[in-house]
Amino acid sequence: MRSSDSRVIDIGARRLVHHPLCPLSRFIRMVMTEKEIEYTLIEEPFWQKRESFLYLNPAGSVPVLAETDKRVLICDVLPIYEYLEEAFPDKPLRPDHPVERAEVRRLCYWFNVKFYNEVSGLLLKERVWNRLSREGYPDSQNIRTALREIVTHMLYMSEILNKRDWLAGSRMTAADLAAAAHLSSVDFLGNAPWSHQYHGEAFDIVRDWYARIKSRRAFRELTDDVVQGFTPPLHYANPDF
Repeated sequence: MRSSDSRVIDIGARRLVHHPLCPLSRFIRMVMTEKEIEYTLIEEPFWQKRESFLYLNPAGSVPVLAETDKRVLICDVLPIYEYLEEAFPDKPLRPDHPVERAEVRRLCYWFNVKFYNEVSGLLLKERVWNRLSREGYPDSQNIRTALREIVTHMLYMSEILNKRDWLAGSRMTAADLAAAAHLSSVDFLGNAPWSHQYHGEAFDIVRDWYARIKSRRAFRELTDDVVQGFTPPLHYANPDF
């Protein structure tokens, strides 16, 4: 993986247009690293709604994947993931069995849509995007809502992990990468409730699972990201947090 910015695009290179704190972008980055796919990162301040970016993706959101053939452009996290699974099948991140594969899809949707709307996307909007776009002060009610909802989600993860080695079954899949991508963005902001006063023991199993993900190269690459004006907590990059 190489890094660039929106002013420098390598002709003929595979590019992922992203933002370092966007969990949807982080998911795709982890997928591509696990699959050992070479690509260039291009950071996009998507909140500016630049005309050149809206030409690539009229929805104005990241990630966007530009393939080596410049005529191939894929937008939105789930289509990009499905494309990568089909185009690079040598290192699959979902099982062969249809029922198990459906569970991976369900959990990817859970984190990339439900968790994003209720937790990670809400926190990023109030604590990061509004600040970077200078659109106003954080809405404390939205932040409180997200902090309440993350407890519910982590209890659900704990329930699943009490029955399985990984979220979707006996081996790591894209479901684990999706969950880790969203938790990593929340953790960067210092809002992951690892030592919750009422559910600490239930959260320990989630913490152990997260530590396994953090030890992988795909995650370690995320911890190298620098976001001007924001500093993650000291435990953020430590697998043995």
